Amino acid sequence: WQAWEKSGDHAGKELWKEFDATCEKAYKPCGEYFKKLKLQRRENLKQRNAIIDRINARFETTDWKAPDWRDIDKFIRQTRRDFHNTGNIDYKHRKSLSKALDEALERFEHHLSHERERSLRLREKLIADIEALGSMENPHEAMHQLEVLKKQWTITVTAKRNVENRLWKRFQDACNDIYRKRDAARKQNDAERNENLKKKKTLIGELSGATTAADEELLANVTLLARIRERWQEIGRVPRKEEAQLDKRWRAAQQQFHKALAAAESRAWASELKNISRRAALCYQWEQAALTDSGIDANNARAEWDALPALNSAHAEALEQRFQLALSRPDDATLANNLETKQVACLKLEVLLELESPPEYQDARMAYQVERLSASIKKETDKQQSVEDLLLTVLTTGAVPAEAAATIEQRIENCLAGYRNRS
Repeated sequence: WQAWEKSGDHAGKELWKEFDATCEKAYKPCGEYFKKLKLQRRENLKQRNAIIDRINARFETTDWKAPDWRDIDKFIRQTRRDFHNTGNIDYKHRKSLSKALDEALERFEHHLSHERERSLRLREKLIADIEALGSMENPHEAMHQLEVLKKQWTITVTAKRNVENRLWKRFQDACNDIYRKRDAARKQNDAERNENLKKKKTLIGELSGATTAADEELLANVTLLARIRERWQEIGRVPRKEEAQLDKRWRAAQQQFHKALAAAESRAWASELKNISRRAALCYQWEQAALTDSGIDANNARAEWDALPALNSAHAEALEQRFQLALSRPDDATLANNLETKQVACLKLEVLLELESPPEYQDARMAYQVERLSASIKKETDKQQSVEDLLLTVLTTGAVPAEAAATIEQRIENCLAGYRNRS
C-alpha cells in the first residue's frame, strides 16, 4: 500500500482508513497469540530460575564429607535436562540465566570432577584385575574371582558418553575373554571326561570278562580286582550324567567277580579236600599196617603216593610229613597226643557242623559251646578255628592207638560228609 502511495496513484483518505481497519482486524488474533507467548516465556523464566535455585539449595544442604555421589550425579543430570526442556524465554534474559546456571553447576563440578576421576581410576584397575584372571591356571577359581570383581563395577559419577562407552567395552571384553577361556576349559574337560568314561568302561569289560574264565585261570588272577581298582582310581572323573549308571555297572562287575572267584575257590577247595582225603585215607591204611607190624613196601607206597594229584604247597608239606611217619610205628605218647588232637578237632567240627557227638563227649561238647558263646559276646571270634582249619587238622594228624582208630576215623568221615552236605 505504501509503495503504491509513493507511485503517485493516491487512493484517497477514506480508502486508507478502510484498509487500515482491515489490517487491524486481521492482526487482532495474532496479538492475542503473541501475548500468550509472552506470558509463557515469563513462566519459563520463573521455572528456570527455580531450577537454578534448586541447584544452589542442593549444594548448600549436601554433606560434602559423606556425599551420595550417585544421587548427586543423577540430580545434576536431571536438572540439566529439566532446564533445557523448559520452553523459550525472552532473548534479553538468556545470557544472564545461562551464566547463573553455569555458576551453580560449576560449584558441583568442583567436587564431582574429583569423584569422576576416582571412579574412572577404580574401574580402570578393576578391568586390569579382570584381565589378569586370564593367566590363572584354575578356570573355576578364575570364574569365582570374576563374579566377585563384576559386583565391584559401580559408577558414582558418570564421565562423558564416549569415555563411558569405551570403558564399558573394555570391561565387557575382559569379562568375555574369561568366559571364552572357561568355555574352552569346559570343552577340554568334557573331552577328558569322555575319554575317562571310555577307559572305565574298558576296565568294567575287562573285569566282567575275567569272570567267565576257567577256574584255574581265575584263581591264578585273584589280584585282578585289586589291580583294576588301582587303575580305576588313577582315572579321572567322567561326565556327571554318566556317573550313576557307570557306578552301578562298576559295583555289579565287582560283585560278579567276587561271586565267580568265590565259586572257583569253593570248587578248587572241594577238589583239594577230596585229594587231601584220599592221601589221608592211604596214610590211615599204612598207619594201621605199621601198628599191626604188617609189612609195608616203602617204594610201592611212595609210587602210589606220588601218583596222586598234586596238592597245594601249603597242604602238601603237612601231608608229606604224615606220609613219612605213616610207614613206621610211632611211640605211645605220640599216638596218645594224636588221638587227643583228633578228638578235640572232631568235637569242634561236630558242634560247628551241627552233627551228633558220641554220648561220652556231651560234657566236653557243652563246655565248648559255652566257650564259643563267651568268645562271641567278647567279640573274640577271630581266635576260634574255622571248619576248614579243623578238617585239615584231623586229616594231617598221624596215627592214633589201634583200638581207637576205627571210631575216630568214622567221626572224621561223618564230619567230611556233613561239610560236603553243607557246602
